Amino acid sequence: MDTVWKIVDEKYVDLTYNGHSPAEIRKRFLDATYSSDAEDRNAAHAMLELLGDPLTRLLDPAEFASMAKEFNGETASIGLADPWTLRDETTGALKVLHVISGSPAFRMRVQPDDLIEAIDDASTKTMSRDEAFKRMAGNSGTVVRLSILGPVPVRQGFGAGGAQRAC
Repeated sequence: MDTVWKIVDEKYVDLTYNGHSPAEIRKRFLDATYSSDAEDRNAAHAMLELLGDPLTRLLDPAEFASMAKEFNGETASIGLADPWTLRDETTGALKVLHVISGSPAFRMRVQPDDLIEAIDDASTKTMSRDEAFKRMAGNSGTVVRLSILGPVPVRQGFGAGGAQRAC
């Protein structure tokens, strides 16, 4: 918990801490005693949720390892990076904020503000962001089918590392 607070206190951009007093956050979470690693991790998640920033979050070791594999080029991606995809508050689907230029998603005309409603016919509304990114990554040539709602119709199939088809 001390490490998480130190990083937030030194690096977090919103100096208002989303309307919360840094002293109160510190007192509430750092002065508490946690009886297990799981309890400590849950408190760290709760503290970060107070910030109201979906991009500021604590990754568990498996999530971090998966993200590191993508950044190191060990798995291919369709071009929708984790930091640039958020949960849409109205629909519950995943909302695209940015598409990596030249990627399969870019070539299939996925655009900012598009909503990813399903991945391989599985609804994203009940899927964690981390699960969604696991489903959208794989070896180069892996086919991933997305159902996308947005202003440009007629696109659905992608391959990690290469566009497969548009429906």
